[in-house]
Amino acid sequence: MKKILVIQLAASLLLASPVFAGWEEGMAATQAGDYKKAYTELLPLAEQGNISAQTSIGVMYFNGQGVAQDIDAALVWLNIAANQGHDVAQFNLGVIYSNGTGVDQNFAEAAKWYRLAAKQRYAMAQFNLASLYQSGDGVKKDRSRAHLWFNIAAASGNAEAAARLSQLESEMTAQQIDAAQELAGACVDSGYQTC
Repeated sequence: MKKILVIQLAASLLLASPVFAGWEEGMAATQAGDYKKAYTELLPLAEQGNISAQTSIGVMYFNGQGVAQDIDAALVWLNIAANQGHDVAQFNLGVIYSNGTGVDQNFAEAAKWYRLAAKQRYAMAQFNLASLYQSGDGVKKDRSRAHLWFNIAAASGNAEAAARLSQLESEMTAQQIDAAQELAGACVDSGYQTC
């Protein structure tokens, strides 16, 4: 399985977030590469409960940007945001557990976090979850579920998902493909509740 490590501070900063004093300054500092200032601006917001800032602080600790690298602190902040439903934090935890970065590699835990982010339409989480279903890492190997998530990620414009979907279909019967497409349609129609 190709492991994708996309733990970027900019991704969490670009998400819609309530406007708090320091948010715009933190975003501007991040975009300018001044992570120390970004940390100074975003930490009070994170402590006040802003989940985008919590994710950003977690990523900064993970990458050692503006602060000494501290995987434990990164996990604390990312878990706080992820448990409140922040898709970027959920995705990043999936990547951390999938790669075993600073934690024991745990594909089942990775699948849990990818699934939560995937159900929020996070295309890279959908791709990574599909990859787990295709390989059987952390979940029962399931071509139909792999097809479902590759299909949805491809529909979001993920070119690699489209390529993997095509490759996967070459290993499936027409009946299996039809059933997987029905699963994907039901998933989307249910607002990602039945996936």
